[in-house]
Amino acid sequence: MSWRILIFCFLLLLEGCIPNSPYRNGEEGKNIFYSTFTEPPKHLDPAISYSANELSIIGLIYEPLFEYHYLKRPYELIPLT
Repeated sequence: MSWRILIFCFLLLLEGCIPNSPYRNGEEGKNIFYSTFTEPPKHLDPAISYSANELSIIGLIYEPLFEYHYLKRPYELIPLT
């Protein structure tokens, strides 16, 4: 009986030693960004996208043309390119 418990504990310990990589095979060294979202995006065109899920993905893909200096009043536009 004690041998069965010992073997069970050893197998349980051995099961915990298996590497658990969140990446697929062959994607570990690549520059890939993984993210979750509630529904897949319908459009990735910034002119016609309308949901918050799409805007968070579009913000990572497209660089805006301008930003503003948030401490200066009145606001001053600064070109990014």
